[in-house]
Amino acid sequence: MEEDVVEAGDEAEGVAGEKAGDRPEEVAGDRPEDVAEARSISASERLSICLRYLATGDSYRTIANSFRVGISTVSSIVPDVATAIWDSLVEEFMAVPSQHILTPSA
Repeated sequence: MEEDVVEAGDEAEGVAGEKAGDRPEEVAGDRPEDVAEARSISASERLSICLRYLATGDSYRTIANSFRVGISTVSSIVPDVATAIWDSLVEEFMAVPSQHILTPSA
C-alpha cells in the first residue's frame, strides 16, 4: 500500500487536482463555497456584550466564550458601543461648566 507524502516544497492541491498556482485568479481556500458565512450580531447582543464588560470587568476572552463570539469581535464591539453610549448621553449628563462654576469665589 503506497502512501502519498507531501513534502514542504509541494503545492497544495485544489479542486479536481489543480494546484493553487494553476489558478492565478484564485487562492486555495478563497473560493465562495469555502468561506463560512458569518452570523450578524444584533444591536441588543452588541449592547449586552458591552454592558457585561463594563459591569463585570471580565476579560474579552471570558465574554467571548459567554456569548460564543470571537475575542476580536468583542474587542471591536466594546469600544464601538461604549463610544455610541457616550455620544448619545454626554450632552444630557455631562453639562458644560458655566462661568459661575469656573470662577473662584474669595
